[in-house]
Amino acid sequence: MKNPVLFLAILSILGNGCNRRTPEFKVGADLPLTGTVAYYGTSAMKGIDLALDEIREENGFKNAKVQAIFEDNQGEATGAITAMNKLVDIDDVPAVIGGGSSIESMAAAPIATKSKTVLLSPISSATSLSGISPYFFRTCPSDLVQARNLAEWILQSGHDTVALIYVNSTWGTAFNGNFVNYFSSNGGRILKMQSSDPGELNFRTQLSIVKSLKPSALIAIVYAKEGGVLVRQARDLGLNIPIYGADPWSQKDFRIGAGKFADGIMYTTPVQYDGPSFDAFKAKFLKKYNEEPDVYASNGYDCMQLLADAYENGARTGPQFQSFLNHVKDFMGTTGVTTFDSNGDVVGKKFGRFLIKNGEPIQVKSR
Repeated sequence: MKNPVLFLAILSILGNGCNRRTPEFKVGADLPLTGTVAYYGTSAMKGIDLALDEIREENGFKNAKVQAIFEDNQGEATGAITAMNKLVDIDDVPAVIGGGSSIESMAAAPIATKSKTVLLSPISSATSLSGISPYFFRTCPSDLVQARNLAEWILQSGHDTVALIYVNSTWGTAFNGNFVNYFSSNGGRILKMQSSDPGELNFRTQLSIVKSLKPSALIAIVYAKEGGVLVRQARDLGLNIPIYGADPWSQKDFRIGAGKFADGIMYTTPVQYDGPSFDAFKAKFLKKYNEEPDVYASNGYDCMQLLADAYENGARTGPQFQSFLNHVKDFMGTTGVTTFDSNGDVVGKKFGRFLIKNGEPIQVKSR
C-alpha cells in the first residue's frame, strides 16, 4: 500500500460502525483442491502457503497468530457455497481467497455481499464477474482481454473460418461469447459452435462434425484434462488442422492428456511477470516445492500478500479489507503491478501466446 496514512484515515471513518473484529490474522480459502479443476486450487494453495511462511517471519506479525483456513469446493458451485458459508459463519473470517473456476466465484459472491466479506480470486477470469459484488476482487485479468488476444492471433495467422467447442460453464460460455463477438466483427466466420459438459471426455461426435466442415482451425475453450483428451481424439480422427485453446492448457494435465499430440498446439494464458519480485518468489518456490510456480501459484501468493498488507495497515473487518483493496494502487507483487478498478478487476496485466514444442510451452511474440 503506497499511502497507508490515507488508508488509516479511511478506517477511522468506516471502522467505528463495524462490530466484527478478528483478534488474529485469519483468512479463508475457498478453492478446488480435488475434482476436474484441482490444479487451479492446489497451485494457488502452494502460493498462499509460501506467502504465509514469509508473513510469519515478518516483524509485524510476531505477535499475531497467522493462518489460512482451506476449504475444498471440488470446483463446484454448491461446494463453493458450502465452503463460503462455513468460512463466514463458523470461522468468522473477514476475507476469503477464492474461487478457482469462475463458477465458484459466481456462486460465492452473493454470500460475500451479504456478509460483507472480501472475496479475492487468484484465478476466476470470466467477464461476467466484473462488478458482481462490491466485495469481489481478482488479481487475474478478465477474459475479455484474453478472448480478444486469441481472436487477433487466429486472424493474424490467416484462419478466417473456424469451428468452436466450448465447455458449458460460467468461464466457457463467457469466453466463447467474447471470442465470437470479436472474431466475427473483424472478418472471421464461425462454421460451427458446439458445447460440452464439464468433465466430458468423449468429443468424437463433435470432432467428426468439425472434420466434415473443413474449417481452417479449431478453437477449443475447455479445461486442461478435457483439452488433452480432445486433442488426442482430434488427431486420431485425422483432424490435422491447427488447434487453439486458452489458459487451462498451460497446465501439465493438458500435456499429459495430449501426449505426443501436444506439440504444435497453441493457447493463450496470463504471462508471468518478468522482474525481480517474481525471480525472488520463483527461487523460494523452487526450494520449497522442487517445481517452478505457474501463474495460479503466483496469483495465490499475491492474494495472500495483499491481505497481509491490509492487516498491517489496520484492517480487521470485511469492510476494512474491502476499503483497503479499493484504494490499492501499484502494489508490486510476483505477478507485476496490481491496481483494482471500480469493478474489482485488475488493470494492466496481459495475456501471452504460447506454442507447445518438444513437449514444452514457448512464448510466441505478438505481431
